[in-house]
Amino acid sequence: YLIPALVLGVVSGLLGLVANKPTPRRALRQMTGLWVYFFVAVGLPGLLTNLVKRAIGRGRPELYGDVGPLSFDSFINDWTHQSFPSGHATTAFAVCFAVSFLAPRSLPWMLAFAVAVALSRVVVGAHYPTDVIAGALVGTLGAYAVRNVFAARGWVFRREAEGRVVPRPLSAVRRLLQRRG
Repeated sequence: YLIPALVLGVVSGLLGLVANKPTPRRALRQMTGLWVYFFVAVGLPGLLTNLVKRAIGRGRPELYGDVGPLSFDSFINDWTHQSFPSGHATTAFAVCFAVSFLAPRSLPWMLAFAVAVALSRVVVGAHYPTDVIAGALVGTLGAYAVRNVFAARGWVFRREAEGRVVPRPLSAVRRLLQRRG
């Protein structure tokens, strides 16, 4: 998810700098904002999760028989002690909310996807339930925080008078697509 978002953000940003007509330039800037938002909303919680899981060093369920459920070995470079929080759950929930903030009607489907990913991590024995719950919280709260920071600056989102955060209209993108279609 992250590499394509980064590449598309950089490419649309560079094209926006050289576009010689106002509508394409605005459309490319709007698209750049979307891709940067998605990159940060998914990447930041993922980075935090990777730092935390190394600092905590919780053993994975496969070690249960040898060391029990509360085995911790911090700051070692061993994936078997990087269980809490779940990176898959973090990413799934960050993607879920990053997308649904832009397209609110997608929330039920995105939430079903995120829950399925999180549950699969427990079912296959890669994580304890607490690992995926923590990952889901990091992904969700991270996406909310990024959305709120972007809204406070008027990037991609805006805050309505009653305080609700909504996506900014992509008027230039819409105009550009109507010309082409």
